[in-house]
Amino acid sequence: MIPESLEDIGRQIGAWASGEPDERLDEWYDKYGSQNPNGDPKEIILRGNSGAAQTGENRESPLQNNGGRGIINLPDIQIFRSVGAKARNYNIMDLSTGEMFHLVEGSRLQNVEVFAGKGTRTIFRDAEKYAERYGGDPDNWQHVKGFGNVDFHGDERLAELHWVQCEGIGKFEFFVKRWLD
Repeated sequence: MIPESLEDIGRQIGAWASGEPDERLDEWYDKYGSQNPNGDPKEIILRGNSGAAQTGENRESPLQNNGGRGIINLPDIQIFRSVGAKARNYNIMDLSTGEMFHLVEGSRLQNVEVFAGKGTRTIFRDAEKYAERYGGDPDNWQHVKGFGNVDFHGDERLAELHWVQCEGIGKFEFFVKRWLD
């Protein structure tokens, strides 16, 4: 059993990658970090998109180190299969019809990018509205996009999806920006 919420774990890893000390993560990194077949997780976090290592005094936070494009690339988001998966799946609105859909269970949201709000060069103009509606600090809200397979009346359809999110609050108001098939 994991004794902490995923949000707490994410904050802890983010703080560690930004240079805050954490004995548990340092121990894990020393033991397993160099054995990761997908690359060194701390280096991925610290290098960001630019590939330039950030160390010591000149280290930027993972949100600031965005490779100069003003966009933050995030890992894929897994949509799990389970009896209760629909309850954890996201409601996605097709803005052209008003219909609601869900992501295909067992699929992923891929190529996830934060393109406005916290950590980017683009101001998220609606952040205040979402902070009032769901909570959190307007400065922490982000507008995000990704690609996912939507369960469209029993068929899978690939779509570009957009949503808003705030660390510690959650992901909200998913919608289909465009169908890709």
